[in-house]
Amino acid sequence: MLALAEKRPAGIEVVREYLRRMAGRSVRPMTLEDVGAVVQVHRTAIPGFFLTSLGPKLLALYYAAVVRSELGINLVFVRQGQVRGFAVGTLDPRRFYRQLFKRRCLAFGWYSLGALARRPRILQRMTRAVLDRLGAPHGPEAARLASLAVAPEEQGRGFGLALMVAWIERARELGARRVALEVMKHDQNLIRAYEQLGFRPVRETRKPLAEPMVELRSDSVGEASTT
Repeated sequence: MLALAEKRPAGIEVVREYLRRMAGRSVRPMTLEDVGAVVQVHRTAIPGFFLTSLGPKLLALYYAAVVRSELGINLVFVRQGQVRGFAVGTLDPRRFYRQLFKRRCLAFGWYSLGALARRPRILQRMTRAVLDRLGAPHGPEAARLASLAVAPEEQGRGFGLALMVAWIERARELGARRVALEVMKHDQNLIRAYEQLGFRPVRETRKPLAEPMVELRSDSVGEASTT
């Protein structure tokens, strides 16, 4: 599917249109009723991520907070009536996380205690994560994709990229012009796929007790496609 973009200059627009149509049939806004299913998909699809290690209660608290926020950009992929994937992020990330920590600091701290008890070494990682979020890109034209996952049995069919295209379109509709996200450095296929969607690697990030990540950005999401 993505090979179309390598064969001819217009191929990327063909891919984008295909993914938009796929998303149009199976992607909808996420609601609070979806949070439990989203947590389950998260835990099975990306078990090695730091956020996953903090436990299902903290995941549920986080995703519910994003859904409730006016800055949230939240979509789910539905197949046969069940949530099988999701894409979650926010506009003005710095503002969102500062509001989140101000309002729910005690709750996040409480749910983090269990993870700290199991793995005391993650305290440094948690501190770094909080500081990164508080220093995230800001402004009404900035958006950041926090997490995207598709259930393992649904992977390899283009659903993840369809979710990504739908999420970018939603961010653009809400006024975003710049989007940032992170991908594990070893996942070169995914990095190349994002590059074909208009993203470019800008830096490598290394965090305590975590695999190296690559930050990618797109500064042209405000340009609507003419196809």
